[in-house]
Amino acid sequence: MAVFLRKIEPKDNAELAAIIRRTLEDYDAVRAGTVYYDESTDYLYELFQKPGSVYFIAEEDGILLGGGGVYPTDGHDAATCELVKMYLSAAGRGKGIGRQLL
Repeated sequence: MAVFLRKIEPKDNAELAAIIRRTLEDYDAVRAGTVYYDESTDYLYELFQKPGSVYFIAEEDGILLGGGGVYPTDGHDAATCELVKMYLSAAGRGKGIGRQLL
């Protein structure tokens, strides 16, 4: 089936946080200072309400596969943003979804 991209919704917070943490576990990247321990990982919908930010969810057959966003980075000029929190579940990897999110 086709992968569908949409903007993040409040209902996505818990499932997306689980995908992010599981991805870090899959790559043995659970470290202090990473998003694994960042409280904002549990509230991405709220985080991405900041003007100049956007977060897209990737779904296939109604199953959330992951997502990625852009966020205005403090300390940079207003025309600069950063690609952030782009993570895919194991089921979403290898399908070109990362390219679609970019």
